[in-house]
Amino acid sequence: MRKIQRRHESHMLIYAISNDGRFVNVDEVQTGQDCNCICPACKEPLVAKNNGLVRVHHFAHQSGSECDLAYESMLHLLAKERVQYAFQNAEHFYLDFEYRSYCPNENQCKFVKYDYCYTKERRLFNLKDYYDRCEQEVAYDGIKRRSDLKLFSSTVPQRPPIYIEFCVTHASEQEKLHSGNKIIEILIEDEESIFSLIQSGIVEKTIDVGDGWQEKLVKLVAFYGFKV
Repeated sequence: MRKIQRRHESHMLIYAISNDGRFVNVDEVQTGQDCNCICPACKEPLVAKNNGLVRVHHFAHQSGSECDLAYESMLHLLAKERVQYAFQNAEHFYLDFEYRSYCPNENQCKFVKYDYCYTKERRLFNLKDYYDRCEQEVAYDGIKRRSDLKLFSSTVPQRPPIYIEFCVTHASEQEKLHSGNKIIEILIEDEESIFSLIQSGIVEKTIDVGDGWQEKLVKLVAFYGFKV
């Protein structure tokens, strides 16, 4: 996770919050202090550097100070905005995961000693067939926490909702993840992660970030509270 943090610090702030509360790209606003934008993390005023031809257009703090959480907050807000918009405006938004079917007799089976007995297959669902609404910062069922996004059905209100959490550098609290609600936690490393999510949908992924000698698996997309 520390490698991800260092990479975030090297990225430039290209989205900010405008004076009317919108989340805007640096090329949508006027140059300099006339952009009237603030940092999504510390809420300090920014200056838009979007008039050059050499450097990447970006925002900088008017004070000249650095904000360590600026890029992380930008990615978090960008993920919520873009995924919500994609879900609301697409006919298909897919959920792709590995389904495991466990043997009901594995505890009594004399052939299984060191592993689980199951079959597995990839399954693909169009979430729009089950949910038609996506909202930001909605309270969870049963716990005093708020979700990044909540998918729910306005036509079948008794259908359990799906809550989505975006993890940039800090994972969600264990109390939240194991609350019994259906939760999908998605690791966002950069803007490309968000665009891939929009194009491909929510795909269960695990990567090996080990040092070559020891395996260390990190889940890019993790499911909690889903029955298997």
